[in-house]
Amino acid sequence: MRSSMRLKSASFSAGSDRTQKTESSAKPVGQVNTKLDATDIKTGVKKDADKKPPQKELLVIKQALTVVMLQVICTTSGIIVYIFVMIEPRFRMGTEYQNLFFVVYGAVDFSYAINAFFNFFIYLNFNSKFKQCFHSVFTCGEISL
Repeated sequence: MRSSMRLKSASFSAGSDRTQKTESSAKPVGQVNTKLDATDIKTGVKKDADKKPPQKELLVIKQALTVVMLQVICTTSGIIVYIFVMIEPRFRMGTEYQNLFFVVYGAVDFSYAINAFFNFFIYLNFNSKFKQCFHSVFTCGEISL
């Protein structure tokens, strides 16, 4: 039994020598690499960090921001009205502010319709594939853009 203990301790010390040699070059377990290299995953080639994104990506970002900003602008009025309805009990149907209630809700519904209406034109303006598909469907494929 003592001989097997000696073998185990000898192999352990030999293994610890190997880990000591590579330990200086390796990172400790659990340490995360905080420096992110800009490398292409497929090719492994480093990318330039200062390189501008392609024009198509900028167009997609611009389209998304336009849609989101329009959505925020058009729905903010509805959110404010819904909060006011919860706070003011007289701002309902069948109360003294009934006419104002109908006018305000009509304006909120109109802002939602404006949002939907302009979203169509935003997609038509920014997305060439959407424009091409729209023209092919509604002109029976006669006009090619």
